[in-house]
Amino acid sequence: MLDYLENRLEVKSGKTTKDLAFSLERVNCLGACALGPVMVVDKRYFGKINTRKIDSILEEYQDG
Repeated sequence: MLDYLENRLEVKSGKTTKDLAFSLERVNCLGACALGPVMVVDKRYFGKINTRKIDSILEEYQDG
């Protein structure tokens, strides 16, 4: 999922996108193993993510 996000956002982990809309950070634990893989955006947890879910989540936040 990290590779997909890096390609989708055109940014490496630990960096922020050129438009400053997203920062990508890899962490070891979010305390939600049962939901893994997990992605957090604006303190919202998204569980059992896959590439389609990632696209949907990012579109939601990019559209405002």
